[in-house]
Amino acid sequence: MAFANGTYAFPQGSNFTNGYDNGLGFEVGAGFGKSMIIASTGDVTYKTKASKGNDLQVVPIKLGLRRYLMFGIFVNGNVGIAKETQGSSTNSAFLYEAGAGIKFLKVIELGAAYTGYSTANLGELKVNTLQSILLKAGIAIKL
Repeated sequence: MAFANGTYAFPQGSNFTNGYDNGLGFEVGAGFGKSMIIASTGDVTYKTKASKGNDLQVVPIKLGLRRYLMFGIFVNGNVGIAKETQGSSTNSAFLYEAGAGIKFLKVIELGAAYTGYSTANLGELKVNTLQSILLKAGIAIKL
């Protein structure tokens, strides 16, 4: 299976939400097996609320497991690395994500996930862990 989706991210926690607007991005990946082993990457950019600040760009590189339950409903969990860039500052941190979704019409997927990763005081962002709720919509085709 190969998949691609658009992602809309809602920052969680007052430090993150006070400094950044909701994020927008994409994800692409592939998987195999009945309990699918999946690998994916993408990009999410959070626009800064500061007039002279820098946007936060996150490129997740994930490996995980997706299990289809019934009627197209699935659950998934991923771990990986979040490559973060803010202005000239960069950081790579451990990333975790858990979510669920539904596949219908054999190609359309809708899903939601909760993700988190560390920032190591990246650039002007002074929180240690960033967390977001992700809404995803896209396509998945059987190869």
